[in-house]
Amino acid sequence: MSYIESIEVIKRDNELEIKTINFRKTFIEEYANLFNKGAINRFQDISVNGETIQVEVCASMTRKEVESHIKRLQVNYPIDYQEIKKEKYNDHQFCLKYTRENPFNEPLKLIPLINKKGINKVDSFGVIEVPVPPITYIYADKIEVQE
Repeated sequence: MSYIESIEVIKRDNELEIKTINFRKTFIEEYANLFNKGAINRFQDISVNGETIQVEVCASMTRKEVESHIKRLQVNYPIDYQEIKKEKYNDHQFCLKYTRENPFNEPLKLIPLINKKGINKVDSFGVIEVPVPPITYIYADKIEVQE
């Protein structure tokens, strides 16, 4: 793999164990750059009504990009979408006042919303919600339920 500089492996009882992986400096720098710009999806613990859950936070998008994304998903999946304004909590934190509109859904993904490409100011987040099982899939003229 072109992004790995070297790997140190130990053999123990006919099994190989990876001790160290050294990544190329340019790969680490580029990964850190993308991560810091929010271009890499990550999971974030959030508190919803006193319950902590993990939600995927994806790269920032414009509203137009999100609308297109949601329309494509809704063709085959019963998802819901809502936007939440970001509220300042203190100097380095913010709060999202989120309420599930459908009690049978749970949040799946947070999308930071930006006004235009290149402007990274995020004032609100989009939330994609999915139904909890059983999930209904819609295929053209038929509906299937997966348990």
